[in-house]
Amino acid sequence: MKNKKAQQAVEASFSTIFSIFLIIAFIAFAFVAIKFFLGFKTSSQIGQFYTDLQKQVDTAKSSTTSSAEFEINLPEKLDYVCFLNTTEMQNNPDIEIDSFDRDSNVYLLPEKETKNLGSNMITSLNIAEMTKEQNPYCVSTTEVLIITKEAFSKLVVIK
Repeated sequence: MKNKKAQQAVEASFSTIFSIFLIIAFIAFAFVAIKFFLGFKTSSQIGQFYTDLQKQVDTAKSSTTSSAEFEINLPEKLDYVCFLNTTEMQNNPDIEIDSFDRDSNVYLLPEKETKNLGSNMITSLNIAEMTKEQNPYCVSTTEVLIITKEAFSKLVVIK
């Protein structure tokens, strides 16, 4: 009789410990899944920013003259949108882009927060004009970009 009670006590404590272990495992899995899906949100916001910016530049390019505001909608962890002329030396004393891709002209900083989407090529930009004073030309993500095209110009400038 005593032996049976001891056996039941061990079984009960084992099932309790196993249940606690399963609860902890489910909670840990839930945190990993939430972090994974939040990464998708950051990636989709960055991708949408590039798409919307290219559309706005294309709209400006197709008109005779244009001046439009473009609101920057990026994750809060990103501080700057930078435009880099990769054919010229960097001369911005505040910001230097260490690793750049010659096929890109737009960079998001800090790069570690971009989920490997830190740079992109936006076509039809007059990068030489935009970066003649500072290369890279950077704008805080809390500001608004002004996208302009002058008459008789083929390229668009972002200020």
